[in-house]
Amino acid sequence: MRGTARDFEHALDAAPAIALVEAERIDLAMHAASACIAGGHRLLAVSARVPDHLELVRALVPRHDLLVGVCMPASAADADAAMADGACFVLGADVDAEMAAAASARGAVWLPGVVTPGELRAAQAAGATHVHLYPALAGPQMLPLLRRAAPGLAWVIGGTAPADTMEAWMNAGARAVVLDEAIASAELLAAGDMMAVRARAAATHREASRLSLKARGAS
Repeated sequence: MRGTARDFEHALDAAPAIALVEAERIDLAMHAASACIAGGHRLLAVSARVPDHLELVRALVPRHDLLVGVCMPASAADADAAMADGACFVLGADVDAEMAAAASARGAVWLPGVVTPGELRAAQAAGATHVHLYPALAGPQMLPLLRRAAPGLAWVIGGTAPADTMEAWMNAGARAVVLDEAIASAELLAAGDMMAVRARAAATHREASRLSLKARGAS
């Protein structure tokens, strides 16, 4: 559906995980998206690396039970085209002021890619409320330091995070984790094993839902 920033936050409250859909062919990406949805995920990010990725965005947006975003758009114009087609969040690779302006104009959530203090300051100066830690190579132990450097930002962890580190990231203060290889790995997509993709999607969604309940119980 054509969601709002509030819808995005509510979906993260329910299950703090975003399923990333990336494949070398659009038909495989559509099958992977269907498997993620069947597994329970309600936040899907379509990689701009998928051929004809805007077609996939347009195909997914009409679902009433789904919020669709775009990941790593090549430019502000590409991000804006996805938002015009109904994407309600943008996972950026870096800090792009034009992309920030486009997202603001569309009422979408912009999550610039950051990893250094300088990128954090630039993201805040551009009006970011959320940031996309990408690449997330150093592990959850680095997040408290980054959070202290930029208080008030919500942190979404890039798709390099394995599924079994989701709880550690959440304990370190992450708002959510992006899951790519943890659900639809290149090997499973190459084999066409969508049942395995669906099983991984269901397992990661259950874990995200459990972590949400745990966080609410602790608050």
